[in-house]
Amino acid sequence: MIKKLNILLLIFCLVPRPPFDAGSKLSYPIIAMILVMIILTKKYKKVNIDLRFILIFISFIALILLSSISILVNNTAISSLSYIMRVGFILLAFIYGYIDFYNKDIEKFKTSILRTINLVLVVEIAIVITQLFDIRVFHYFYSMNKTLPLGTLVRVAGTFGNPNLFGWVIIQFSILFLLLESNLKKRILKIFICLILVFLSGSRVSLLVFFAAQFVVLLKQQKKDIVFLITKFPFIIIMGVISVSTLFLFLYRYQEYFPYMGQIFSVFTTKNLSSVNSFSLRQEMWLEASMKFDSYQKSTKYLLGMGPGTMKVLDNDYLFSMYNYGFLFSLIQYSPYIYMTIKGLFTRKSSWLVLILFEYGLFSLITGYQSETMSGWEYPIIFFYLFGVYLSYSFRERRKS
Repeated sequence: MIKKLNILLLIFCLVPRPPFDAGSKLSYPIIAMILVMIILTKKYKKVNIDLRFILIFISFIALILLSSISILVNNTAISSLSYIMRVGFILLAFIYGYIDFYNKDIEKFKTSILRTINLVLVVEIAIVITQLFDIRVFHYFYSMNKTLPLGTLVRVAGTFGNPNLFGWVIIQFSILFLLLESNLKKRILKIFICLILVFLSGSRVSLLVFFAAQFVVLLKQQKKDIVFLITKFPFIIIMGVISVSTLFLFLYRYQEYFPYMGQIFSVFTTKNLSSVNSFSLRQEMWLEASMKFDSYQKSTKYLLGMGPGTMKVLDNDYLFSMYNYGFLFSLIQYSPYIYMTIKGLFTRKSSWLVLILFEYGLFSLITGYQSETMSGWEYPIIFFYLFGVYLSYSFRERRKS
């Protein structure tokens, strides 16, 4: 049974994230060890290397070198080495995706993805139910430190220990269901379940991204002809408006039961994002970080930043990357996301791999203004794993033709 599942997605989603300090970081060496063991012990057939794979590999080495130089120049603490390990961890997921897929059948791979996210979705539902009723039976495996049960602000985190990460991963599941589930009724049901889980995460940005991502991918899937313009496009718009309106009416009617999500209405009242508590706190954090960067004396700060770990959390990927690592690191780090976004935009007939990477890249870049979507440990893993798979698949197909 386990051989029919996608190992990386399975362990990434279900690896324990215990409730003590840095408990979630225990998941990284566990995932890394499993991937290394698979790569070293599995007997692979000959794997040919694509030039794009080499370029991405070199870019990761450049990120490691730039991080190392930044540590030396800025004389940052020894704990900064963990930021180098982060780059190596993501590189490992990328290499695993490329190598492990190379000799696989694409249809079997799609089936393994679908089976895995079906299984994980069932587990997430079970964990979420316990978090909603504050039943701490799974707490020592999957932290409930950031969850809030019914009767309070209501936030769930599933197996991820973080409501925002949980919401993000569930959004990716919903897009994979949209792309891979062939049965229409099952597809609609699973996407609806994903919507409920994103709503319960309490992440307002994730809720908006959910609808935007579905809309963008649906549009990209359609053949752009006169039939599309006359029938399909208006239908997608109407269904989107109905869905969003229904959800917002529900939220407005029952916002006293979901006060955290209900804060979104204060934006319409005040016409100011600062009226949302979390955004106001972010603005204060960004201002403080900007003042610290401006007052930093070293002339290399724009090129190499102030050193990895100088800013622990900023809830803004662009500021976090620039202030910690500098301009060169940031430019290289964002390149794969920009590449897949542009490719998705200008490719007329896109495969499901291109579409999921396009959506992932686009919304990582957009939501990077309020979260470390590209500079963190966990958000980039699925992207670079599937990016490795995509390069492997497209290179193999080009060699056949």
